[in-house]
Amino acid sequence: MISQLSSCSNKKTNIEPNEQSILPQDKHIISVFQTEGWGNTEKAVALINEYANKINLKVKIKRTVIKTDADVKKYKFIGSPTIRINGLDLDPKARDTKGFGFTWRLMNWTQGASATEKMLNNAFIEAGWI
Repeated sequence: MISQLSSCSNKKTNIEPNEQSILPQDKHIISVFQTEGWGNTEKAVALINEYANKINLKVKIKRTVIKTDADVKKYKFIGSPTIRINGLDLDPKARDTKGFGFTWRLMNWTQGASATEKMLNNAFIEAGWI
């Protein structure tokens, strides 16, 4: 498993204390779990950053590459990309799934920014970020 942080241009988040110690307090954490080589992950991350910038919300994207079955179980990985805000899946319909594994997720990333922005906006409101 490989983790990487990227930032984009304000309230507190529910993150682990060890993560909190390495990040500025004015950042919101979005976790992106992915397998290597899945092209929609990059588009998803770009759209998250674009929307956060559009609404002037400071976020940090924590990326984790899923490489093993142990990673799948540990992170309850339901497909690439799995995007969580405050620990909740971006797609409310996927939150109760028990089907974990190496697979791909087809979301609205390819259907234009409006559907994605609505999903992100709802998730940011639910998290209390906006």
